[in-house]
Amino acid sequence: MSPFHVWLRPLGNSCRVRVDGIGNTRWVLDHLERHPAIRAIGSLDVMVDDTVCSFCIPFHSTLSSQTFDRMIREVPEAQVMLELA
Repeated sequence: MSPFHVWLRPLGNSCRVRVDGIGNTRWVLDHLERHPAIRAIGSLDVMVDDTVCSFCIPFHSTLSSQTFDRMIREVPEAQVMLELA
């Protein structure tokens, strides 16, 4: 698999995630859903816009912004970038 971009936009109690490519989005979600803190959220609404997909991860008692940041950076091939407001 080739490297791909993942953009994170912190939104206070959640984080907007944009992923370059539908297949890459599936890869990211498959990786994240292995973590109990992500599975506790339930289903995520994924929006597709051309070749970029986005979804929002709400933080809760077992999922802080720091924990999520670590999780997303563990996804193989993902080049994570911070997207400012």
